Amino acid sequence: MQMDGPKFPMRIIITADLHYDVARSREPAKAIAREICERGGDILLIVGDTASANLNFLDEAFGLFESFGGSKLTVAGNHELWTAGAACSLHRHENELAEACSRNGIHYLEREPFIADGIAFVGSVGWYDYSFRPR
Repeated sequence: MQMDGPKFPMRIIITADLHYDVARSREPAKAIAREICERGGDILLIVGDTASANLNFLDEAFGLFESFGGSKLTVAGNHELWTAGAACSLHRHENELAEACSRNGIHYLEREPFIADGIAFVGSVGWYDYSFRPR
């Protein structure tokens, strides 16, 4: 049996480090999002450090891409894992960020790969501080 391969050209747009929770970064992030949504594409990959401890900023940043017509994917950055008080970064990584993605129509690559036209997109934050490594 012959399988169909990827259908090219696939237009993939990648943005990273929007730091939308930092006041001076909001207007540039909005401008980038407007341009991305206007140009369009098949896949938008939002790579980490979009916001930090306050997930309201993450929701707002994801909302900037609401009109993007293609699939939207994300992988967490270390800033998304920051928490306040006694909150747990692992719980945030596995649950709160997945819920934020679901609320905003974003595919969370930390949970499962995404396949489009025979191409798999995978991602992981790689747990930057090794605190959850096997002993």
